[in-house]
Amino acid sequence: FYNAAAYAYELEPSADAAIGSAKQAVKAKDYDKAIKYFDEAANMETDAVSKAEDYYLIAVLLNEQGQKSKAREYCRKAVETNPDYGHPYILIGNMYAQTARTIYPSDPVLMKTVYYAAILQFEKARQVDQNVAEEASKMIAGYRAHLPSTEEVFMHPELEKGKPFRVGGWIGETVTIR
Repeated sequence: FYNAAAYAYELEPSADAAIGSAKQAVKAKDYDKAIKYFDEAANMETDAVSKAEDYYLIAVLLNEQGQKSKAREYCRKAVETNPDYGHPYILIGNMYAQTARTIYPSDPVLMKTVYYAAILQFEKARQVDQNVAEEASKMIAGYRAHLPSTEEVFMHPELEKGKPFRVGGWIGETVTIR
């Protein structure tokens, strides 16, 4: 089937044929080829919802390969294309949360500030897409429990409540300490 999909795509390139080839490449765990086909599909799509989905699937594959920054770029392309699409925000939030320990490995309090950035993404998802609102709310509740406590914030003057704080590392986002 993979060969047939690739042959069909070569004979008559279309978004559907590219997606078929991309899905076959995913099954074969050839993620680079899958990304190439999803990208080609996105370039041929005329429907914003389908184009955004293609970008999101690229982001998922890039995340699987550990390319967080590039995955975030494709998530942002997805929401630029379809502003009502919440899944990319969920993915960004999860990537942030999963890398919290690597951002501030020697400071457990600052490590928790990464969760502010993750929560911000989950809040965006909940605002724009009712299909992910329940999942986003659960993620928000789960990560709120891990935010720095009042006592911890007191010991870190740079984390004053209500003030902006720039989360470092690959995240590089400014959040408001709550």
